[in-house]
Amino acid sequence: NLSNWVLEPNPTTNGTTVVHIESGARHEYFHANTLIHNVPHPPFIQPHIWEAQRSQLTFRPDDVFIETFAKCGTTLTEQIVLLLLNGGKDEELNPLHKNTIECASVID
Repeated sequence: NLSNWVLEPNPTTNGTTVVHIESGARHEYFHANTLIHNVPHPPFIQPHIWEAQRSQLTFRPDDVFIETFAKCGTTLTEQIVLLLLNGGKDEELNPLHKNTIECASVID
């Protein structure tokens, strides 16, 4: 369960320590990273750029986010969600735009 783990910045190594809350097990990651809102990011993502991009991002009430671990069926999950949103009509999915539905088919 991921809620049993916390991230701690490690200023000595400029890395991150992942700590299991119950057992106290610690895993050190010594790669250089950038902490943004106490979440480690790769060093090429800088806080001022992240904040600028975030300030330009707007969400709609009907937005759907799909989050999976790498190599765990992200594309298949996206396709299943698109089919569910589109009433199972795969002919309306646009093969030229990976895992998207044409705007006209989702706007009432």
